[in-house]
Amino acid sequence: MKNKILLRIAAVIACVFPAASAGAATHILINPDIFAGSTDRAFVDVSGEPLNANVKYTVFSPAFNGGQQVTVPMNQFNFATSPDLFPLSAGRSSLIFAQTTDTTTPSVAVLRVQNGSTKVSVTIPSSNRMAGMAFNLPLGDLSSGPNNIYIADPNPSNATIIIQYGASTSPVDTTVTLGPQQIVKLPIAASHAQTNMLITVIDGFPVVAEAVFGTRIQVVLPIVSAIDP
Repeated sequence: MKNKILLRIAAVIACVFPAASAGAATHILINPDIFAGSTDRAFVDVSGEPLNANVKYTVFSPAFNGGQQVTVPMNQFNFATSPDLFPLSAGRSSLIFAQTTDTTTPSVAVLRVQNGSTKVSVTIPSSNRMAGMAFNLPLGDLSSGPNNIYIADPNPSNATIIIQYGASTSPVDTTVTLGPQQIVKLPIAASHAQTNMLITVIDGFPVVAEAVFGTRIQVVLPIVSAIDP
């Protein structure tokens, strides 16, 4: 099962970036509009070893047809940062691809979002660890609010996703179908505190998910075997 998912992730990368390979240093993430204000700013920092020539950022937003691309060279300290992402998405939530030049070297990405003096950051793993077919998220204290789950389909085809609370045998709470490079924002009711949230792709390819609790961003990682090396 794990190998099948990795092959599907490789297919996603190859479709969106035709020149890429399955081992490409690619990060797929969501930039959520957590502050919903005109002064929001967001950046994706990428670093790695050894040095890459540049990082290509592709921003998919509901405001535009197709992705907006910007290429940024890495500096001599193996670091690159994107331009402000919100102007590239007309101030809306967006799906981001960040890909280094060398498809054989690892890298790490950090999403930084700020509004005035409030700053939030979260580490983004590589796409083989970020994208998946099934996710679960322990919901603790939901009193801070608003609380939302963001799900994005990085694929060139539709993905149908279901949301459940509790176990995989629990009733389906929500079903949503996403088109290519689309994002959905779903509220998490406070009544779901102290609950396990499950996100499952029932038709399609791997997706990415992030949760926002108040102004805190949390990457939701795919379910993997507890005995994987």
